[in-house]
Amino acid sequence: MMLNLGLSNAWPTSIGLYEISIEEEFIQDALQQQVNDKLTVKMMELFDQYLQETINKKLDDYDDYRTSSWVNKYTSTSMEYHTHKGSQLSAVVYLVSNGDGAIVFHDPRSFASRGYDDNFNKLFEPIIFEPKEGSVVIFPSFLYHTARPAGYKISIPYDLFLLRDI
Repeated sequence: MMLNLGLSNAWPTSIGLYEISIEEEFIQDALQQQVNDKLTVKMMELFDQYLQETINKKLDDYDDYRTSSWVNKYTSTSMEYHTHKGSQLSAVVYLVSNGDGAIVFHDPRSFASRGYDDNFNKLFEPIIFEPKEGSVVIFPSFLYHTARPAGYKISIPYDLFLLRDI
């Protein structure tokens, strides 16, 4: 990256927020620990949109891709600090949510805040997203995140693995 006069964003990390209509069959399948095929098709469209918005590429620009997805059902548990190793993009679709159980994204620059006084804290604060039914969040898989405790939530995480011959 070339630095220009003025403000340059040296470490941007794009998080995409989208909304979809939740169909009853999505929830019924999730209750059986299954991911609905129609939902996966919709997610591929959103992954494609995210790629175009962030890096000006499409899924078709890759030789192949694969996805991994699973069902999470929470009643009062949280999710620890983690990434999704091996994939390039990750997403979470919220099928059922009462507005709690936020997903929290953490600054990917480890120890970037070291040595700064408290006046700089806002530069290093986590990004918090409170999900609602139909919310979809897409982000680079390297981004550390946690999930806060939820009353009752059903979500479907997706990992996208982009494959390219070199």
